[in-house]
Amino acid sequence: MNITATKKDTANVLVTAKIENADIEKNINKTAKQLAKTQTVDGFRKGKVPVVIIKKMYGEKLQQEAESEAINEIVQNAKKELDIKDEDVIGDPVFKKFEKVDDGIE
Repeated sequence: MNITATKKDTANVLVTAKIENADIEKNINKTAKQLAKTQTVDGFRKGKVPVVIIKKMYGEKLQQEAESEAINEIVQNAKKELDIKDEDVIGDPVFKKFEKVDDGIE
């Protein structure tokens, strides 16, 4: 994950980042493993559902959750890089450009 953060003025920050597909896949696997521990699926004991089954059942939602988690990670890393405290942040971040490409998200 490549992140560049610059302060535009005292109230605004510009963050440019690229999320690699490997990072998204890692987040999908982590979320699917957590979900597999709590889901009940016919034919499997509770908590013993294979991750592959979870991915088939919740594929698109897992993808969205993984992307959201990666974006939150970018925001946290940018705040850390610029030494911005959570209490200094007012409101939610605004994303002006968000583009999916073959090898990730820019």
